[in-house]
Amino acid sequence: MSSPATESTRMIELLAWVEVNKKKLLIGAAIGAVAIGAWSIYGWHRNQAEAEANAALFKVDAPGTGPENTPGPSAETFLQVAARYPGTSAGGRALLFAADALFRAGKFGEAKTQFENFLLDYAEHPLAATAAFGVGACLDAMN
Repeated sequence: MSSPATESTRMIELLAWVEVNKKKLLIGAAIGAVAIGAWSIYGWHRNQAEAEANAALFKVDAPGTGPENTPGPSAETFLQVAARYPGTSAGGRALLFAADALFRAGKFGEAKTQFENFLLDYAEHPLAATAAFGVGACLDAMN
């Protein structure tokens, strides 16, 4: 049998190690806390930018704001939203809406350029296939 005096001293060794390395542990914990705080602030700021972009896009393309026979918003309006909120999902959708408005106006070359810009800037976006189809439709319309 082992006596209480010969039992494992791992807990005592751990406490001694913590006491010796206390300053390093505190510095590491402070750096970790600052990193977590910075990451949280970045995420919050990114979410705020996305919410602002969605609100701006909805304000431009609000359904039911005019009579049914009126044309939709101009391509320039959508391009302003896309330029103001680059890198956001709403900015990408605004770029697609601008390309669609140009296509409907018969400006196929400009529409093709905007569809291609979408594909360059938002290649991984779920609507990238729609933009590729738009490029094809513009090429078809231009013969």
